[in-house]
Amino acid sequence: MRATKSSVVAAVVLGLGLGAYLTSHAAVPEQSASIRGQVVDASTRAPLPGANVILAGTPYGAATDESGAFSIPRVKPGRYVVVARMIGYRKREQEVAVAPGETATLLFELQPSALELGQVVVTASRMEQDIREVPVTLHAIGAAELARYNASTVGNVLRYLPGVQVAGSNISIRGSSGFSGGLGSRVLLLVDGVPFLTPDQGDIDWDAVPIVAIRQVEILKGPGSAVYGSNAMGGVVNLRPALPGEERQIRIRTLTGVYDMPSYSTWRWSDRTRYFGSAFLDYEQQLGNVGIALTAGWKEDMSYKENDDSKGWIFTGLGRWEIGPNTTLDLIGGLKKAETGSFVYWRNLNHALSIGNEPLTSYTRTREATAYILPVLTRVVSDHAFYRVRLRWRQIHTEDWRVPRPNAPVQLPREKYRGSDGSTFGFEWQLNLRPSVLTSLVMGTDVDRSGVESIQYGKREVADLSAYLQLEQRVTSPLRVSLGARWDQQVAEKGSSTSGQLNPKLGFTYQVSDEGILRLSAGRGFRAPSIAEKYISTVASNIRIIPNPALKPERSWSAEVGYNQTLGGRFNLDASLFATRYSDLIEPQLVPGMLQVQFRNVAHARIYGCELTARTEIWPRYLRTRLGYTYLDTKDLSRLPDGSPSPGYGKPLKYRSRHNLVSSLDLTVKRLFAAADFRYLSKVEQVDRITNIPDIDKLVPTYVLDLRAGWKAKRLSVEVALENALQYYYLISPGNLGPLRNLSLQIEWTL
Repeated sequence: MRATKSSVVAAVVLGLGLGAYLTSHAAVPEQSASIRGQVVDASTRAPLPGANVILAGTPYGAATDESGAFSIPRVKPGRYVVVARMIGYRKREQEVAVAPGETATLLFELQPSALELGQVVVTASRMEQDIREVPVTLHAIGAAELARYNASTVGNVLRYLPGVQVAGSNISIRGSSGFSGGLGSRVLLLVDGVPFLTPDQGDIDWDAVPIVAIRQVEILKGPGSAVYGSNAMGGVVNLRPALPGEERQIRIRTLTGVYDMPSYSTWRWSDRTRYFGSAFLDYEQQLGNVGIALTAGWKEDMSYKENDDSKGWIFTGLGRWEIGPNTTLDLIGGLKKAETGSFVYWRNLNHALSIGNEPLTSYTRTREATAYILPVLTRVVSDHAFYRVRLRWRQIHTEDWRVPRPNAPVQLPREKYRGSDGSTFGFEWQLNLRPSVLTSLVMGTDVDRSGVESIQYGKREVADLSAYLQLEQRVTSPLRVSLGARWDQQVAEKGSSTSGQLNPKLGFTYQVSDEGILRLSAGRGFRAPSIAEKYISTVASNIRIIPNPALKPERSWSAEVGYNQTLGGRFNLDASLFATRYSDLIEPQLVPGMLQVQFRNVAHARIYGCELTARTEIWPRYLRTRLGYTYLDTKDLSRLPDGSPSPGYGKPLKYRSRHNLVSSLDLTVKRLFAAADFRYLSKVEQVDRITNIPDIDKLVPTYVLDLRAGWKAKRLSVEVALENALQYYYLISPGNLGPLRNLSLQIEWTL
């Protein structure tokens, strides 16, 4: 691995050298400038507190105070496009030029709009953009909407988006994944733009970043490999953490709930009432030019299934240090420690909540600890350029213990039979240029090294090297063009596959009218196999899984055309058609003549589909609705080594639902609120026959109704939620029932 380590070190040194060169050669003016002003309602002239004002193409920005006033101090002298946005209003832009020592004053008059339009996102191209100017389908969920779902993790919130399916750590966007238990995710999780998958399995841990510490979640549908590289083949989920506020604030959040009993007596594996709950403490403080936001909490879930319980504590912190008028350092860090059971599938349909993947004498209990630090340094070089240096370090430790069942006839000794220590170190240098008000350019390099020492994987190390370039150009007033490409090279140990790929993208947006935007995009995606998929050697459910170091990356091509239209400020419709073709997909395969499974590049597939999302405000500022629908036409195109069609050729892909419908209704009257959410998934048509899961063919469609209501004041809010109100029994994965009906109470108190 000497070559791998040398490549990593060389890339880090090169990036640091580039950053130091730009810093030392930047023409830093002796005096800074400032921009201030006010944002008001264009109809009533009333001030608008909480509006966001940013300087397009720069990291500068501010929020308005109670009088609608804003101030952006210590900016580089030059010419800027200043953008004012607020939920419920249309955005406005103004150009301004400021000289050294000068203060420019602006007035923004925003026109009311009933719908939440004009959200600012960064995920599509690594730069701040209006969400309607992005050439791909992208959803943004703000802190207020995250809070309304009463969810314990971000993954639970994503289930309410059309075309998104989440089962534990497994996530699929528009059919990108079937069910893999989270092993080798085809959707990339980011934390503030930094990749955040586990170093060994390449999967997602939703609990590592508490939902209460997040201010916005951005979900990009379709390949994001041209921007973010591997694992972004099916899409990207970016968690943007809450920034420290200007004033000191202490907030306490508690949640407690209880599961209903199942209707069938044979399902009642326990007579105890099953509870779940959590408690979090948030603290924010501004100390001069340093701001901190800390979150600490405890979560526990007894679960409605046997050996599926979990408990653990979580800590996250974010600090922002304004080193000077040109430099800011953000630091995100976290710790998590948890213990969980291991329920993979049921004993059988008659005992659907009893565990079937464990022997009668013992359970598997998993202990996990993880820590991470994500520093981000932002340096403004001039009025049209800034760069960022991102570092990432993450360490995980997991242990699987065999423990005796409480009432087992033979009490075996406790035994650790699996364990893994993994770490990731990454470095990224990103430069943002704005040569003119019509052009934005982003370029950078990224280096990542993952190492694992494990009972089931051995001692392994993999490095990923990449470089990327993104261009956004306004060709004419209504037409924007987006171009980009990224080269990724994976360097693995001797005897293993080493792969590289260029991933381009092309996108257009065209402003058809003041309220209508047409978008078009195409791009390539890929996913390098995880360490676990290449090197795993273990036994699961009496089947031996053997390694395959020759695994190649998965690849895809995807295209989308979409249209977004707003009518009368109260109705918004977004429609899209998409198509994706996959090759060399990695799937577990039975080794001929042996009871062994190996991960191999065997699957080829295509997916066609359409998606509709409609939002409307029936009763202005009181009653809102949302409806989303996704249709998938999937087809397996896999062939045998001799070129003949495989047994599944021409059939739908495994574990994909053809129809997905989500809808919501929100009613707000002064301090009272109520909401209803409904989810529907059509019955899965194909399952994996190589497994030994009992009754795996017992499939049903999904119908889930969730209800919630509450009261919210300035410093106190109370919410009651009834999830799966109809007590409908459905599957979230093969042989794995979704949550039973449960009732919960959430209280949030701000001191």
